[in-house]
Amino acid sequence: WSAERTEEGSYLVIFREPAGTPVYAFEVSLETESVQATPEAVDRLTMLRVREESEARPDLLARAD
Repeated sequence: WSAERTEEGSYLVIFREPAGTPVYAFEVSLETESVQATPEAVDRLTMLRVREESEARPDLLARAD
């Protein structure tokens, strides 16, 4: 589990199981006491995956000559 504060009283929560299994992401609002998967959560998770993959595989980065 990891949680990243996105704004006042709101967090992006990511749950990761062992490699090869799904990763779950959702927004938690403490103010409204709600949990929901939002397009923003999906976008943030996608950006996180791309960043992690590029850090793990520097050969995937495009190089400008």
